[in-house]
Amino acid sequence: MSPNTIQLNQNHGGPLHYLGNRYLTLPDLTGHMSPDTSWLNEHFSVLLANNKGQKYKKAIEPFSGSASWSLAAMEVGLAEEYIVNDSNKVLINILQLIRDNPTLVKTSYAALIEKYDVSLSKKDFFLKVIENYNQTTDEEKPLLLPFIINHSWGGILFYDKELNIIYREGELFEGKNANRFLEHANLSLEMFLCEIDRVSNLLNVNQVSFRSGDFMDVISIATPGDFVALNPPYPENEHSTFEKAGMYTELYSPEKLHQNLVHIVHYLESQGIHYYMTYGFYNPKFRNYVLANKNQQPINYFRVLGYKHCAFGIGLDQMYFTSQFSIPKRINIFKAEEVLGNQDLTPEEALEQFKRLSKKCFAVIYRAFIKPGLEMEYQKAWHQVASYFVQYRGALGSCLHKTNDGMWLAYSRWPDKATRDASWPGDNAPSEMLPDDIKKALITIQESIDQTQKLPEITMEVIDDLLYSN
Repeated sequence: MSPNTIQLNQNHGGPLHYLGNRYLTLPDLTGHMSPDTSWLNEHFSVLLANNKGQKYKKAIEPFSGSASWSLAAMEVGLAEEYIVNDSNKVLINILQLIRDNPTLVKTSYAALIEKYDVSLSKKDFFLKVIENYNQTTDEEKPLLLPFIINHSWGGILFYDKELNIIYREGELFEGKNANRFLEHANLSLEMFLCEIDRVSNLLNVNQVSFRSGDFMDVISIATPGDFVALNPPYPENEHSTFEKAGMYTELYSPEKLHQNLVHIVHYLESQGIHYYMTYGFYNPKFRNYVLANKNQQPINYFRVLGYKHCAFGIGLDQMYFTSQFSIPKRINIFKAEEVLGNQDLTPEEALEQFKRLSKKCFAVIYRAFIKPGLEMEYQKAWHQVASYFVQYRGALGSCLHKTNDGMWLAYSRWPDKATRDASWPGDNAPSEMLPDDIKKALITIQESIDQTQKLPEITMEVIDDLLYSN
């Protein structure tokens, strides 16, 4: 399977927009997180380019959360069997329920939304659902948690020692303030119901096993021919503020978790088992949490996570791949030592160094309001066109997101402006050189746009991001 044929942008990132969901890496203009499938596209491009199109026996995700990685792996047919594990049993129970009884999940969620929509105080209703969650049984919690997740900023939840969900206002992520309650959910009811059906189908047509427990136990079953996807809690999430210690169901301290991860990576390397790991942002304060080789050189890779107006700020995300892997040329991932050298750089200095290495890219946002009743047709047509340009016309990635004020943002990346201008049709009729189905989809897009609504000042702009030097 060629990495150029990866299509992960045909969905909304799953029904649970939970912390760690790999579709939630781009900000929109409201400051919330929006789907960015390029994150997963880059990961899987690396995996598939190195695996030569061969299926793994098992794909194991020990820190699954909402299982967004495993679901994407199923979409591209990465393995013959998928093992999904998380220490939070309620999350695993939700996934099992989505597979076995999707109608119950949809009916329950829709009933909550119906009551929520007519409530006098949306926030009071949200807090009452949290209160009910904390008082109900483990069997009933999976029917309440999706509503709580999708109405929480960034899908971020906090737990006390008894695993009750707690809600607090105030400072979040190193001094960045946010209203943690979202009056408008991360995804609409219609999108949620569609995602339940899509995910339920994926879980039923693939061989999937669910587990809830220690990640060390599930990794112990890995053998050569398997793939292990490690997305552990980041150490800075545990250290930056006192409250962050409650973001996960913790089985280990950050120090013990790190020791276990070092042991696991060494074990996987010695056994020739393929893996990747995302593990923290670059920061000299956390150098003790960076894995190194025998010569004490860092073995991690960097890519930029976050943009200027992203609530998480701008940082170099640390990634690890099995040493047998090479990084395809078109993938914007670099070895840490290429960025840092022998210097002890601050995160800001490292970003500047990274920019000098980074490949050129032309990034564009299109903004539009869509006519009532045509949103589903618009989405379908847009994804069809975007997939075509990613596969055949040189686009590097794209994503589509609806903001809280009802405007749609379409984000696309190209190697350079010339490639984009030569490939993407303008405001006129679609080029006769395009396939008939793509021309038809482009016409649908044009006819769906509501020209009567006033757009923001700019309808197309180059994004000022640090992932690429524009």
